[in-house]
Amino acid sequence: MIDLDKPLDSPEIPDSDFSAMPIGNYKGVIEEAYEEKSQSGNEMIHLVVRLKGNEAYDNRVLHHYLVFGLEHSLESAKRLMMALNQDITGMKAISAQTLIGLSCKVHTKHEEYNGETRDKIHYFVPVNLDLSELEPDEAKSNDVPF
Repeated sequence: MIDLDKPLDSPEIPDSDFSAMPIGNYKGVIEEAYEEKSQSGNEMIHLVVRLKGNEAYDNRVLHHYLVFGLEHSLESAKRLMMALNQDITGMKAISAQTLIGLSCKVHTKHEEYNGETRDKIHYFVPVNLDLSELEPDEAKSNDVPF
C-alpha cells in the first residue's frame, strides 16, 4: 500500500481538465511516430503530437493517423510533408522515425466519440506560416489551406 501525503479530494490538488479545446491552430512537436497497420490492414503512420507554447493546452497530446492505400493517401502524405517543411523531391518512402522531434502546427476539430467531444487534428498547417497572419475567419475555417 502506498501512503499519500494528502487526501485525493484535497482542494490543493487540482482536477485535471480533459474538456475539449477550442477549434483552432496550435503549435506542437511530433514526439512519437510509429509505422503500424490500420484495422483494415493498410499501412499507416501514427503520429503523437505534444502541444507546446499554447498556455492552457501546453503538453496536451493529440494523435494523428496517416493511412495509406486509400483514395487520397498520397495527397495527404504530400500535404503533411510539405507542412512539416520536408523536401519531397523524389520522395518515394516516408520513415516515421524521421518525423520525431519536428516542430509542427496543427488545426484541430472536434469529433464525437461515445457521446464525448474529443479533440482531433484536422490537418497540419505549414510550419513557415505565421498563425498571427491568418485572418480570424481563416484561422477558424475547416477548409484545408492547400
